Amino acid sequence: MDKKASERWALDRVRELLNILPGADIQNNEERPDFIVRVDGRTIGIEVTVWHELPSPGHLPAQAVEGSQDAVVSAAGRLYQQEGHPPVYCTVMMGNTHVKNFDRKAFALALKNLVVKNIPTMGSSIHIVPGLDKDAGVLRTVAGVFIDRYPFMNDYHFHAPGGTWVGAINDKDIQRILDPKDKLCREVYRMRCDEVWLLIVSDIGKNPSTWFEHNAEWPATTFKTAFDRVFMLRQFHGLATELKVEKTN
Repeated sequence: MDKKASERWALDRVRELLNILPGADIQNNEERPDFIVRVDGRTIGIEVTVWHELPSPGHLPAQAVEGSQDAVVSAAGRLYQQEGHPPVYCTVMMGNTHVKNFDRKAFALALKNLVVKNIPTMGSSIHIVPGLDKDAGVLRTVAGVFIDRYPFMNDYHFHAPGGTWVGAINDKDIQRILDPKDKLCREVYRMRCDEVWLLIVSDIGKNPSTWFEHNAEWPATTFKTAFDRVFMLRQFHGLATELKVEKTN
């Protein structure tokens, strides 16, 4: 599912959970905000953003690491499929490794070759630790590769699972999401829309950097923002909340 499809899925989920905008004509917007809704002669712009944990000092944002891992492992899977090899389930343990753009083609090719070289016999699995091989090259930072092959598999699947400490979201964190977006809301979105809404998405299954504990304080907090309405979707949990806002000029 690409970014725009994921955003639309999140918006539709909030509409369903909170019973808002039933039957509305929602259009993808090539510019920002992400979606345009026309209701009773008014235009509502909806911007969707994903909440990620803040990076530690001196470290890349977690979403950049996750994105680089997804890109190279998916590329390796496509190369594997294009060559017509039998279906396998390949799990690549990469920890906090960030694969730079100029390394990605070589990394994907090396990973594909490693899997092809180690395709298990039917009904079995193989675990490889590339970092133990002095000739591992670009794969030297990979902690492990698990390859499964079983009769029920009718397609290939390559993925890089992640993990993180799950922190807590508090009212200051949410205000920190809102503040940088207020300028865009005032200077860009409002030029195109009568109302502007913001949807914040967290707890996305395959992205550990989006997972948080939600405390009991922020739903009762009133946030200052230029947005007319603000919603929070906890995707995995299927929970949606409309935040209390005090609109600023």
